[in-house]
This record gives sequence, structure tokens and C-alpha cells, in this order.
Amino acid sequence: MGLHNYLVRPSQSMNDSGPFASYVRNWIHQHDLATTFMKQSLKARQIRDDYETKIIDHLVQNRMENAIIQISDGRLSVVEERVPRSLTMKNIETLLHGYFAKKGGRDETSDVMNYLRGNRGVDRVKRLKRVTTQPQQQQQQQQQQLQ
Repeated sequence: MGLHNYLVRPSQSMNDSGPFASYVRNWIHQHDLATTFMKQSLKARQIRDDYETKIIDHLVQNRMENAIIQISDGRLSVVEERVPRSLTMKNIETLLHGYFAKKGGRDETSDVMNYLRGNRGVDRVKRLKRVTTQPQQQQQQQQQQLQ
């Protein structure tokens, strides 16, 4: 059995008001929305974090770390949070070296890491992948024509 790839153009292969064409149009719309919101959210977080750094730096320089800042819907104060480090493979390896050094005896870090890498496993899921072949403006015009 061979694999066959089919190019399906919803507007040509079935009527424009059919459910498949609607699914494709809606998927594209939601994909574009998600991409836009993700970019906006990332940018807003970066800007917010920059302001947070400036505010905390100002408070520290003026020896006002314990100040409470009154705002319209409450207050702001500087707190110290515990943020756990990510459990990347590199961090796990470093931690294991420390564990075996503290425990004494043979350092089995490489054996444990090889086991983890070999048995980590993956989940396979089917997803749609968008490959842009035309400028964004042309795509928008085509989407409008499909609607």
C-alpha cells in the first residue's frame, strides 16, 4: 500500500456552503485569532515585566521595598515568590550528579539518564499544519471570496 497525498480545495471540490468548506474556513479563522492573541499576549507580558522591573528597581534604590502602592482597585506590594526551576534533562542530570556524590559510591547518572531518554516516550497526535505559500493579503482576499 502506498501513501497518497491529495490536494483538496474546499471551494472547488464541494459546494462553498458545505460543512467541510465551513470547517476549513473556521479553522483558518481560529488559527489566525490564536496566533494573533498569542503574539499580543507575549508582547503585553514582556512590556508588563519591563515595568515591573522598573518599579521594583525604583523602590529598591529608594529603600522603599516594603511600600504599599495604592491603585484604583486595590494595592501593589513587593513580594518574594519561590519559583521552581524547570525539570529539563540537563537540570535532572546535574541534580543526579549531586545526589550520587552526596550518597557516595558509583555515580550512576549516565545510566539513569540513558534509561530516561530511552523510555521517555512520545504521544503522537494528528494536527493540521498551515504552510503559507502566498502573502497574507492574498490569503485574506481568498478567505473573503469563500465567505
